Amino acid sequence: MAKLVIANNGLALQHKNMEELLVNNEKRFRALIENSIEMKILSDEDGVILYGSPSIIKILGYSDKEFLSMPEQTFMHPDDIAGYINTRNKVLRIKNNSGYFQIRLLHKNGYMVWCEGTVTNLLDEPGVHAIVSNFRDISDKKKTEQQKEFDSNNLYALINNTKDLLWSVDKDFNLITSNERFDEVMKLRSGNTITKGINVLNVTLNPQQRKRYKKRYERAFTGEIFTDVEYTNATIEIWSETSFYPILKGEEVIGTACHSRDITDRKRAERLLRKSEAFNLGVLNSLTAHIAVIDKYGNIVAINEAWELFAKENGETDMQHTGVGSNYFKVCKKSADDGNEVASDVLKGIMDVQQGKQNDFYVEYPCHSPNEQRWFGMSAKKFEGDEGMVVVAHISITERILAKNKLIVTSNELQVALSDITKIMDSSLDVICAVDAKGNFLKVSAASEAVWGYKPEELIGKPFINFVYHEDSEKTQLTAAKVMTGNNLNHFENRYIRKDGSLVPIEWTARWDKKGQVRYGIARDVTEKKRLEKAFEIERQQFFDLFSEAPSSMGVLSGSGHRFEMANPPYLKLIGKKDIIGKFVKDVLPEVEEQGFIEMLDKVYQTGKPFSANEMLVKLDIDNNEKPVDRYLNFLFRPHKASDGKTDGILFFAVDVSEQVLSRKKIERSESRLKEAHKIAQIGDWQIDLTTNKHSWSDEFYRIFGTTRDEIEPSEDAFFSFIPSDEMAYVHSKVAKAFVDLEPSFLEFIFIRGDGVERNAYSEWKFEFDENNKPILLSGILQDITERKKVKKDMELTQFVFDHASDAIFWMSSDAQIVKVNEAACHSLGYSHQELLSLSVPDIDPDFNMYVWSVFFPELREKHSISIETTQQKKDGSLLPVEIRANYIKFGDKEFSCAFVRDITERKIVEQNLEQQYKELQKTNTELDRFVYSTSHDLRAPLASLLGLIEMTTDGIDPENELQIEYLEMMKQSVLKLDNFIEDILNYSRNARTELEKDDIVFEDMVQEAFVKHEFMEEIDGFKLKANIKQTAEFSSDKRRINVIINNLISNAIKYKDVAKEKPFVDISILSDKKSATIIIEDNGIGIAEKDKTRIFDMFYRASVQSTGSGLGLYIVKETINKLDATIIVESEISVGSKFTVTITNLHNYES
Repeated sequence: MAKLVIANNGLALQHKNMEELLVNNEKRFRALIENSIEMKILSDEDGVILYGSPSIIKILGYSDKEFLSMPEQTFMHPDDIAGYINTRNKVLRIKNNSGYFQIRLLHKNGYMVWCEGTVTNLLDEPGVHAIVSNFRDISDKKKTEQQKEFDSNNLYALINNTKDLLWSVDKDFNLITSNERFDEVMKLRSGNTITKGINVLNVTLNPQQRKRYKKRYERAFTGEIFTDVEYTNATIEIWSETSFYPILKGEEVIGTACHSRDITDRKRAERLLRKSEAFNLGVLNSLTAHIAVIDKYGNIVAINEAWELFAKENGETDMQHTGVGSNYFKVCKKSADDGNEVASDVLKGIMDVQQGKQNDFYVEYPCHSPNEQRWFGMSAKKFEGDEGMVVVAHISITERILAKNKLIVTSNELQVALSDITKIMDSSLDVICAVDAKGNFLKVSAASEAVWGYKPEELIGKPFINFVYHEDSEKTQLTAAKVMTGNNLNHFENRYIRKDGSLVPIEWTARWDKKGQVRYGIARDVTEKKRLEKAFEIERQQFFDLFSEAPSSMGVLSGSGHRFEMANPPYLKLIGKKDIIGKFVKDVLPEVEEQGFIEMLDKVYQTGKPFSANEMLVKLDIDNNEKPVDRYLNFLFRPHKASDGKTDGILFFAVDVSEQVLSRKKIERSESRLKEAHKIAQIGDWQIDLTTNKHSWSDEFYRIFGTTRDEIEPSEDAFFSFIPSDEMAYVHSKVAKAFVDLEPSFLEFIFIRGDGVERNAYSEWKFEFDENNKPILLSGILQDITERKKVKKDMELTQFVFDHASDAIFWMSSDAQIVKVNEAACHSLGYSHQELLSLSVPDIDPDFNMYVWSVFFPELREKHSISIETTQQKKDGSLLPVEIRANYIKFGDKEFSCAFVRDITERKIVEQNLEQQYKELQKTNTELDRFVYSTSHDLRAPLASLLGLIEMTTDGIDPENELQIEYLEMMKQSVLKLDNFIEDILNYSRNARTELEKDDIVFEDMVQEAFVKHEFMEEIDGFKLKANIKQTAEFSSDKRRINVIINNLISNAIKYKDVAKEKPFVDISILSDKKSATIIIEDNGIGIAEKDKTRIFDMFYRASVQSTGSGLGLYIVKETINKLDATIIVESEISVGSKFTVTITNLHNYES
């Protein structure tokens, strides 16, 4: 019992400490709230605002007086109140429950501000007792959503305004969706309006067309994407081109999307082209498609105006690469070598058409400009009768692609929203219902059967008042009428008659929809709540009567965990706690666990045997400051038995006997302290019995003089034997005067210790007299004051340093008052000494107000020393930039900040100059980088032209003219070398000036592109390129930079092959997972010498005379590695080969 009393006392103490801690932290919490961008409101259970954070005035413009004590709904948009109240009511049902909401709040200036946030039920939280709402301004987010809706409308407008036909069918050939153009054409053909779900094979198709389209649909259902061209000549010639795209659900094909366009113009142009060049050119120029005609060698022999205009708009002003006479194959091949997969496919497709491997070729590709996204469809078709002649046409398909993409996104969003809405009503355990203006049920949720015993269909159409208990009918009707005037209803209770005749108490929330003339309500069965409330009240009163009147501390613990069930007021006072019921002893009184009290309780609970103790010391945190106080208790723990005889709790009783025990111990300690006082204070005492002239010295007296009782007998002569000769007369005179005056007095003198060391001493004395006023006893003390004398001198020196220091020195008390300054402080600010001592910190530093000081000083107390830069205001009002080193000093029970303040005016001027120089240097570097990039980029175009000229010249030279061919080859290699050098410069410049991008990486495709790019290198003959790639997860990083790393390392491996080896190779191994990718590129080339390994990443460094490069390759690799925050390891041995290991972090966001 006593142990439980102790535990309860500790809980009360802990609660008190927590209250003090909350007070101490109030300013910090207020600083957090006042500087938060979120609005915070505390309201009571009825929605009345109790507190609002300062951010409300920033976002909504209201002051404290304008919104405090007002209902929350006052500031809400009328259409949003019901939704918010619904969310709030759900939160009120469960403590600590939270709910999300979006509402519009009225700004003081009259406009609405969109906000979102959470509301949390902390009504039962000690110290809060309120509903906490956190919300923030989402006006910008709402504008984005409205723009998204606008974009969606534009998407539908785009789909329905194209002249192309767009439709989709499922695997049963039923129409899923179509655009308006498709519906118009079908209606013209069939005479009937086309509806969704109709079988498209049965609409306007003859048997041949039905068979052909069925075959096409089934082909698309296999997952293939393809395009067919169809010709009809019923009354007029019509050519159409239809593309089929499988619709996937996961990996399953569930239908096909179709896109059909009229290509009659293109077909006519192809036919007319064969008749007349001049006529054909005119026809070509009338078409919007970009069309060119190429011969069997890839030379462009004709283009239309659309082709030429597009080329010039995209930077090809001289038409050197895309005009008549240029070679289209070379353009495609160069783009393919640069990693463009579409260019490679186009080149192969055109050649297949020329060679008769396929009748035509079509591919779709993106071609985005800096200002817009664009997509094109490219088709190639062979001329009939003209061997090798091919028509190439590029047609913009941007509208269709954008329409298709946005249609998919919009459809998914609408489907998710619809799914969520349908689950709302029937998921509630409470009855959700709608009642019309006449009081009849319009809609009732499924919970009505569990709450009232009626199924929803038994209630719909009937007056709700028929089911209300007659005694509650009048107040219910009055309340319903009040709701219909616009007053929302919260926590209204009445009784309903169940189908079985029993009464059920109901708690209502309701609101009136004026526009729809409908009253919406939520009904909750509170039967269990009512029963528990009544039982609790009876039980509470019984326990209260039992415990509150008891004179000693007592209480009840339950369970093996020792949870407080009851504790009377004397016990709460004993432990210094309040709210302990329902909490465990170890949580309320953590300090008693290590004192063994939890073990005592466990033993009583387990054995069923009581435990008692008398005058047992217990340390309790009564003041809740983590500083336990000693209490001596007589206590008893007695087990409480359940009906089955097993222990289910513990009764505890305790009496605080601390006052009696402490009083007894205090007497005992006083005697001991008296004996130790002189020793602790290092004070010796002495006496002279004036009746017998007997001297006595204490042990401390002997220690001070550096001798022992065995070495000397106390006497006047013995005392004077320690006095030096030059001090003897002075001491004799003071002693003689004492015996004349017979008054208490003192003496400071010098003495020589037994070990020969000179020391300083202080002695004071007084006389005792008999009844005749005759002195009979002289008693005194002796103290070594040598150290005190030394400290005094040190203090004098310290004061001198303080007064003459060049830096200003300020001493401030804990309340920011200036208490001491030196001359330098007065001089720096222009005040006199007395003027400064009358000021506080905010007077000389306006930015350091009392609130800032209240935060600063506790931080200084914790850190002991803080350095800051600020400005001080001089007496004349001017500002002085200073550097302050503040130090925390505690002297006795007082706290100070000692600050050394230095004028940093000159340093600030230097810093400003340095900052200006840095900005100018940064600007120069940026301009230089742009110049290098621009110059390098502009040089590549003429080099490409020069390469083309060399190729054309080489093709036209007699193969037997080997000397000219050799010269041209040398020219080509020089140009390629220069082009590679410029490409290195461009890669370096791009890496330095562009930010990191996050792309989806497929390493298999990346390595294959790299192999294709290097297959035309001069040194590639005989090389074996191998790759082993294992990518186990999606990987994201900067694709362009990784390409630079892989291509440079492969290129180096090929350049520095060992010609002495018959089978040179480059092996690429890539292992990629969710965390990172490890890329290993290994070769059997000439290797790298040990002395060169540390320098191969330096700019322009070449480790081998075999090098033909610029010396930038590995430098760019290293710079790119640094940009990616990756690592690279080099392993190499001369004549064996080299191995580069690159590790790159995966930037893919798997959490989303």
